Amino acid sequence: MNQLKSFFFMERCFNFLLSKAKTYQIPLLSSIAFSFLAYGFSLTNKLVNHDDVFYLFSKGGTTILGRWGLEICERFFPNFSMPWIYGIFSILLIALSVCVIVKIFSIRSNLLQILLAGIIATFPSFTAMMSYMFTASSFCLAILMTVTAGALLKKPTFLSVVFSLGCMIFSLSIYQAYISLASGLLILILIQEIIEGADAIYVFRKGLGYIIFLIVSVIGYYLATLVVQKILGLSFGSYANQYMTFSISELPDKITLSYTSFFNFLFGWPNWLIPAILARRLNYLFLGIIFVFFLIWSKFAKTKTLASILLFAALLSILPLAINCMYLVTPPAAIHSFVMYGFVCFYLLIILLADRCLDLPIKEKLLHRVHLCAVDIVSLSLALFVASNVYLANAAALNLHLQYENTYAFFTSVTADMKMMPEFNESTRLALIGDYQCPIYHDRYLFESRSLTGVEGMYPDSYSNAQFVEYYLGFPIPFASGEEVDAIKNTYEYANMPCYPYDGSLKFFGDILVVKLS
Repeated sequence: MNQLKSFFFMERCFNFLLSKAKTYQIPLLSSIAFSFLAYGFSLTNKLVNHDDVFYLFSKGGTTILGRWGLEICERFFPNFSMPWIYGIFSILLIALSVCVIVKIFSIRSNLLQILLAGIIATFPSFTAMMSYMFTASSFCLAILMTVTAGALLKKPTFLSVVFSLGCMIFSLSIYQAYISLASGLLILILIQEIIEGADAIYVFRKGLGYIIFLIVSVIGYYLATLVVQKILGLSFGSYANQYMTFSISELPDKITLSYTSFFNFLFGWPNWLIPAILARRLNYLFLGIIFVFFLIWSKFAKTKTLASILLFAALLSILPLAINCMYLVTPPAAIHSFVMYGFVCFYLLIILLADRCLDLPIKEKLLHRVHLCAVDIVSLSLALFVASNVYLANAAALNLHLQYENTYAFFTSVTADMKMMPEFNESTRLALIGDYQCPIYHDRYLFESRSLTGVEGMYPDSYSNAQFVEYYLGFPIPFASGEEVDAIKNTYEYANMPCYPYDGSLKFFGDILVVKLS
């Protein structure tokens, strides 16, 4: 048996993975458990939004958006938006990312490891990501590559830096927004080293190295993208050109915007990043906890110096910019929920501080009890935050389900009405014109979940309605072109049509059957 173990490569790999799973069983199992609590319904039901319907059998925009890594992911994540298989893959990849983060920061408290897993696996940005199931597993792989890059950089050697650079470039090639996650993690690594007594000059120099690493990663990714596009004879699409901008002259304004938006996201405007009211209120407490822990460390840490205290404060002040660095290269209109996944670093900071502050030598009995009470408050608050996110994820799934049922019922009714018309034949084309007004129950009961990107679901007036009719109703009727629709909208006959579902809301204009929605 020993000879077999030493000979079979797969056997050695399995034993290695099994040993790591035992070492990190708490964060691993916690991540899986929280993920199933949050996304169990999403895994067992095909919930769709406008993009998921359109890209049901593809990865969406890839090389023309600079996301050539998605083309690589297609080789092992084939182009089928399968909720169970790719949902499981996504959960496992996130669970592995949690284990890497636990290793990076050496989180010792079992409770804090569990809460960290809950934060990472149920953060609203991840909930939004799971509504785009056609790319969810690929994006989770990018997250794993990002945290792996951070782990390799913690104790840099020539080889670790090279491998870290490769991981970061590959992550950016899947989704460019994870540069903010990398920036946040690297700031937290520097904060950890300050807390653990590293020399301030050493940490400062290491921070400069991290900045260079991030810049080289972005430049390397950009050059690799140009090479890939050159080989394939492609160029950046209009979407990429519109939403990727950088100007030195605008940098001060963008830095200011990064800071102001950071606090806006935490405390309620816009509310699409932290939609749940309870979670937004807890953020006030979390911000105070960070300040209190900074004061406690500054007073009681044995390894503190004036330089380390100032550097610690500087790193805390830079963290919002690192988390929001996408604002430096992207206009605000392009920032949405799962672009901001780097915001988990704010909560990772709280967990890191709580874990390290347990070691502070506080001899005063009263202060020691207050200190331990503060850690308990952190744990309870983070548990409430995770519970709020689990609730939000299930509300989002319910909203997607209800909106799908509503849209399916609408198109079933329209299809039946179309086939009843005497003029309907094999050459008929369809034009749905107008904005569909959603039922009131969506706004009344599920407003919080609907504010997340992608969770608003599929509507009859979504750009992918032709694909919905084809895939879900099995009725591949051709749709009229945009130019034809514009011409019909300017006619007297269309202006006098009532709105669907009332008599006269369906009318033929030549071979085009028009359904007036509004």
